[in-house]
Amino acid sequence: REFGSASIGIHIPQCEQKWLSAEEQKPANQRKPVPQRPELGEGLSREEANDAIARHWKDEVLDPCPNCGRTFLPDRLEVHMRSCRPKDAP
Repeated sequence: REFGSASIGIHIPQCEQKWLSAEEQKPANQRKPVPQRPELGEGLSREEANDAIARHWKDEVLDPCPNCGRTFLPDRLEVHMRSCRPKDAP
């Protein structure tokens, strides 16, 4: 989802609070800190900035499936793993 300069100030605090609320529901040893915002260089277009933020999100937040390599939010990875099998498994 893309955010412009007017809405990003609203999005970030709400997103951080949503993250914290979801993490509070997990056992303490499974909680992750709020992902840090990426450092964006000066002079990036909105499209370049959104692409950099999306890459950062994928690298920092999504977990890869050990069988197929697709990435998921941690709670969705658990569901995916129920049906995903290694390629060499029967």
